[in-house]
Amino acid sequence: MRDRESFDQEASRILDLLVSIPFENCYILSRDLTHHLNRKPSIYAVKHRTQGLLYVGKAKYPKERFKDGHK
Repeated sequence: MRDRESFDQEASRILDLLVSIPFENCYILSRDLTHHLNRKPSIYAVKHRTQGLLYVGKAKYPKERFKDGHK
């Protein structure tokens, strides 16, 4: 049970961090975005300028996931 509680706390901390990042500090979804991505499995967040955090996802190959923009 403690592992689950630790996991929930860490997930909440990460979500709070993602929500707190100003939109102006985010990368714009474009073909150029792939130059900033690594080849390791990653999590990512999609944020709207006025509506805030829309989506948190994971990708085994982030460069492939975003090579044509967000789908």
